[in-house]
Amino acid sequence: MAHGVILSSPTSAASALFQIHGSPESLTEDTQICAELAQRFADNSAEPTIILLHRPDEMQTLLPQLREVLSSATVPFGLCFLGDLHIDDDFFDALYAVRRTMPHGFFSSKAPAPSQPYLIGSHTRWGPMRSLSDALRLMLPALHLVSPLKLHGYIGGDPSLAYSKSAIAQAISEVGYSADEFDLTDWPGTKLNNARSRPTIYLGSDYEAVTNQEIQAVHFNVQLFHMRGLIRSGENSGSLHSSPSIPVIIEMNGAERTEDLAVVKVLRGTSAQVVSCDFQRAAAAIADIINSNETEKLLRHNQARAQLLTPEFVAGKYLDLFDELSS
Repeated sequence: MAHGVILSSPTSAASALFQIHGSPESLTEDTQICAELAQRFADNSAEPTIILLHRPDEMQTLLPQLREVLSSATVPFGLCFLGDLHIDDDFFDALYAVRRTMPHGFFSSKAPAPSQPYLIGSHTRWGPMRSLSDALRLMLPALHLVSPLKLHGYIGGDPSLAYSKSAIAQAISEVGYSADEFDLTDWPGTKLNNARSRPTIYLGSDYEAVTNQEIQAVHFNVQLFHMRGLIRSGENSGSLHSSPSIPVIIEMNGAERTEDLAVVKVLRGTSAQVVSCDFQRAAAAIADIINSNETEKLLRHNQARAQLLTPEFVAGKYLDLFDELSS
């Protein structure tokens, strides 16, 4: 979803929905949007304004001026969250804010193939906020707990990540495992070989070259966000909503509750460091889901939610709020 003005109400061309993303990468644009909103509120515009907060946990640190901007409004405006986790934060407690949770919605309702072997991993942009080592800490014990006939690993999506087997082998050793325990092989892009005798990890192509088959093949979609070494309290990644899967998360801004999604939670050991998360317990939970034949049931549930949470359905929610603010 683009930043800035992303949707206009059919009742008035001056009605507008803004998105403030909240990430460090979008700080310049978010700062500009804050200035535009401050001017809009100063003009006492009677036209409905809706603001979507994509990462409200980060913007409380990166955009402290937003609190004053929101409090400057003198007419009701919509303030929308993609989950229920931050909706009652004092930072957003502006007098005229009409606070709502909105579904993120799915880009596709096509579920990954339900047949075994299942895949655990992620096709994403790895980096400071999506750590490859965190994914390995969860993936590797899960691969040991489930037969290689039933579960394979997958790492892909980032052109900055060296996909050589030696680089991945080094990453595996850095989290306390031996690469010799696993078969590292290139993503075939076609039918997977389920006759492997050792745990297998597929290495995928870069993000821009991803095919629908690749991204939809990941059944347990590992998305463990953190920021500056600290556990993040929210996750609104679009890759989670690209198509149905079983997200493996620390927290999802409460979207898993508001969207009624089946997820696997990685519990925190403390609130300080990501490495204190209970990856072993989450891996055991994934193994239990697979070994008890619950995977396809959970995928069907999330696919049904994806079929409901279409872009048209989500847009309708915002248009309903425009109508409410206009009345």
